[in-house]
Amino acid sequence: MRESAANIGVLGLIWLALISAGFFALMKYEYTPGLSAVDSFSWPKDSNMRLMKPGSTLVMFVHPHCPCTRASIVELSKIMTRQKDKLAAYVVILSPKTLPAGWEKTDIWRSAEGISGVTVLKDTDGQEAKIFGSRTSGQTMVYNSEGELIHSGGITAARGQMGDNSAAQALIASVERQAVRPAKTMVFGCSLGR
Repeated sequence: MRESAANIGVLGLIWLALISAGFFALMKYEYTPGLSAVDSFSWPKDSNMRLMKPGSTLVMFVHPHCPCTRASIVELSKIMTRQKDKLAAYVVILSPKTLPAGWEKTDIWRSAEGISGVTVLKDTDGQEAKIFGSRTSGQTMVYNSEGELIHSGGITAARGQMGDNSAAQALIASVERQAVRPAKTMVFGCSLGR
């Protein structure tokens, strides 16, 4: 009887240890940022996109199958609502040539299309992401009307987390102040494949 109780106790401790390890692994993943962009401090001349004037231009690079990016799109919608007179945006969605046509047309694409002031573009083989130095889905850059970078990073607090956060607030502050030095935040999302 005592041996059976001891075995149950040991199994309980093992179970608790496994649950704890899994929880900590998930937390580590959730709060580990992706690679930040190699910033283009001026609007890249090689880009097929145009700097929008007047106001600031936001560019967000997206992997269409990254679950973390759904939160970035929700946060972008809030930012665009608050900054509608000061900000125009591109959401640039990865589309590798080696994958079937329409692979990029996910719910993320449709959600981005529904945001006022946002132009959604297909990024064939990630060419625009390369030009801008973006490496992680959700990477967001804001340029002022002179084409100077005023913000670079993500707009969520962690992978897949929606809600008010300091990263989105930093972007809004950069737009409102037209910061001279670019604000940097961490970006949480899947790799854009480079």
